[in-house]
Amino acid sequence: MSSTELADARNAISRVSRGKDVNEDSWMTMWCNANWGDLLQPAPLSIALLGSLMVIASSTDDFSLLSAENTNVKLLYTKYPTSFKTCLQQMVGEGYTAFETASHEMTRIHNASSQLPAVIKTSVMIIMNGVSPVEVETLLPIQLEAVTELAEICMDASQSCEKAFTRLSGLAQEILECATFRVGTAEQNIRRNETHLAILEQEKRQEEQMLKEARDVTDLMKKSFGEAEEEFKTAVNNIPSGWDIVGMHAVESLTNLINSAGNAFLGMANVKGHFSQAAGLEVDVGYLGSGTPATNSTQPNGPALSDPAVTRAQRVLQLVSALSLLISGGPGGKPDWDRIRGTNDQSGGLFVEASLERIRDRLDKTKPISAKLLPTLEQALRITKAVNKISGTFQSSDDKICDTYKPQIKNMIRSLEGIVTQCNLILQQPGSVPTGPATPRTVSTSSSVAKAAIETAKFQVDQTRANLEAARGSYDKASARLIEGQKEITRTITSMTSLSLENATLKDILPVLMKALKSFTTLRAQFSQLTQFFRNVASLIKDVMRPQVSLWTKNMEANSKMILAGVTLSDWVRQAMYQQMMIPLKVSMLSERIAQTYLRVSDLYIMPAQREVGHMLQFQEDTSEQGRVAFAVKLSQAQTKLQEKSEIASQKILQLVAEDQKKFALAVNQRLDSIQSTLGRALPAINEPIPRQITDVTEAHVEEFDRQKEAVENAVPMYDIDDLM
Repeated sequence: MSSTELADARNAISRVSRGKDVNEDSWMTMWCNANWGDLLQPAPLSIALLGSLMVIASSTDDFSLLSAENTNVKLLYTKYPTSFKTCLQQMVGEGYTAFETASHEMTRIHNASSQLPAVIKTSVMIIMNGVSPVEVETLLPIQLEAVTELAEICMDASQSCEKAFTRLSGLAQEILECATFRVGTAEQNIRRNETHLAILEQEKRQEEQMLKEARDVTDLMKKSFGEAEEEFKTAVNNIPSGWDIVGMHAVESLTNLINSAGNAFLGMANVKGHFSQAAGLEVDVGYLGSGTPATNSTQPNGPALSDPAVTRAQRVLQLVSALSLLISGGPGGKPDWDRIRGTNDQSGGLFVEASLERIRDRLDKTKPISAKLLPTLEQALRITKAVNKISGTFQSSDDKICDTYKPQIKNMIRSLEGIVTQCNLILQQPGSVPTGPATPRTVSTSSSVAKAAIETAKFQVDQTRANLEAARGSYDKASARLIEGQKEITRTITSMTSLSLENATLKDILPVLMKALKSFTTLRAQFSQLTQFFRNVASLIKDVMRPQVSLWTKNMEANSKMILAGVTLSDWVRQAMYQQMMIPLKVSMLSERIAQTYLRVSDLYIMPAQREVGHMLQFQEDTSEQGRVAFAVKLSQAQTKLQEKSEIASQKILQLVAEDQKKFALAVNQRLDSIQSTLGRALPAINEPIPRQITDVTEAHVEEFDRQKEAVENAVPMYDIDDLM
């Protein structure tokens, strides 16, 4: 493997790793976990359920929700508890307000999100093309303020939606709670109270855990730039001259550290969304951000996102790769003793040893990724120390003295590639770093070193390919589940219309009310997640980036002569700033798509149907037998009409999902084809199957995504009707 082949491969990789390409990859890996379908599915169902409640209630006598058994229930949202039918009318009114608010505020989100890319583009131009650090320091804060303002508009809009659905779900919860008292025995009511208290306690613990993890992620984000900058300077001072291939890898891994920290910060919004949706339910707690999940989990979760290892795993991989070069990068694949020993305090062996020790000291063995990474890191550290010790003795004259370490290091690299793949899935980021000012130049090197460098580059591309395939697989499963959910909506409406309108009881109404509450709760959780996305973006700009501008510009000015693998500290700082600006860009792409999809469904199926629901509660004016029969026929017709509209809405939403699924799969396939065709000649190994240490992780990710998704969707609100009857 020659230096020319290395240069050709890296040039080809640069062509498929432009900022625009990597940003698209990043957005596609994030799209599934946003659960956009949950904004489509519950809304028409909620309205249909409200309509069914109104029709069923029309056939029953009115009653008070208040009773001797529920005197301790606090009614914060219910205005007219003495009339069940009036409470249902209030729910219809709150529902109309919630959906009207959502339609209006999603329009605001769409408009503000669509403006963000232009503002971010201007910011990037200032970062990349600023003539002087002073120019960057003067102009960049203006653009950051504009990004903050747009993010806060979106945050305010999604928060308004969240509050509206909080009122709606709160009202439904109170009506359900009062109603269950009326149909349950005293023993069941006591058991329900005990369950409620236990759930509240569990929610409290989960909320406290999530807040702690959110603080940990914020601290990790704030520290990441300073630590990465210090590592850059350390590498400049301690990597032996001429060992540019390791410097190149150091630059890439330190740039990735900044990117990973930002994505961990953003990823907490996913944890918040799932926590809000299913707090207190029997769902995988690691997925919700409470407790410590299995170390093999690839879903965004609080313990992993707050784990310092999730941002440093790739750095460990690069250091172990450097160790491999030390023991086999010399002439004829022998140990590179000159590089290991070094000169003028620049020892390759000591650099790897000290770097591994610094990372070890920053890990947290109580966290899942740290616990998984530490054994491999410790093994690498033991081997490094042993090699460094041998380098100062007569044993170094034996060219085979390190042969026993080679298979161990090879296995460590495979293991670390799996861990890095897992971390990238948790962070919802592709494996590639976009081409930019901190892209190291390709250097002339020996054939063995060039081969190792190409293997590293191929691993990054393979990660991106595998992550895209996983995103497509997860999206397919999410879409299939959404389709099944829409079919279940139709079956639910059909089963409700089979209820006898003449003999309907409160017990018959409770399951319908339960389903409505579940839909409202899901919608509230989705808007809560959007709120958290934009709150994180605003916090990133105000709390992390704005305070750093002066420090960045000072580094750009004072350290332009510090060079690592052809990259100056000034260029690396520009790249790091650019990487952080891509976080709000990804959110804007995601939220604009969500808002656009929601508004399309809202205009066609939600608001028109919502306007009709209020007319469905009817009263029998003629109390004669003939009047009773006529009223029953009228209600039956209303039921049938509701069923027909629900089935049409379900079919249209299924069609929308199928169209979007087709477009998403096409976009992923086109991207994969582009990577394959561009790299096929310069990097022939790319035509081989993706290594199992990568695909084992991504395939498990798709299955876990489906399993977790099913767990959340099967979760019900706090009270199980069957348990109460």
